[in-house]
Amino acid sequence: MTNAYPIRKSPRANWFEYNEACYFITICTKNMRHFFGEISDNCMYLSPIGSFLSEELSSPHRHHDHIDIPLFVVMPNHIHAIITVGTRRAASARDLPPAAADMARQSAGSSADMARHVPTLLGSYIASLKSAVTRYAHMNNIPFAWQPRYHDHIIRGIDDLNNIGDYIENNVAHWSYDRFNQ
Repeated sequence: MTNAYPIRKSPRANWFEYNEACYFITICTKNMRHFFGEISDNCMYLSPIGSFLSEELSSPHRHHDHIDIPLFVVMPNHIHAIITVGTRRAASARDLPPAAADMARQSAGSSADMARHVPTLLGSYIASLKSAVTRYAHMNNIPFAWQPRYHDHIIRGIDDLNNIGDYIENNVAHWSYDRFNQ
């Protein structure tokens, strides 16, 4: 019997665990639609769903005490954030999202099998963020969809962090020539 769904190659680095590090992430809306608000006169005016997303990004520790987000920007059709993943506390099934905990309990075999099934802390956080925003949209009858994947960059040192911080802080001001401005 053949698999009805083709196996997609993961964009994640297979040599890195995506835990206990600092990342620059970008998450886009489906078809780059402007769901989160609009930019006018170099100011971002958030829509209701954009405000909800901003609140979620401002307090990730409410549900994920291993996540800190020291800097982020909500743009009309995407977000950029610096996400710091702390010590791996989600080692027990009770700390994982329910679906991931079920996978962890059901998975038997080698540690390589476990690595394929147990989500990373970064991936778990991104999935729960996207889920919370989608749930908010549905509850408020707001048509909304995310792009299926997200982009991540492992921050490698203070110069990298400073350059990314500058980029995030100036993103709204540079919107007129931003590649995401469609």
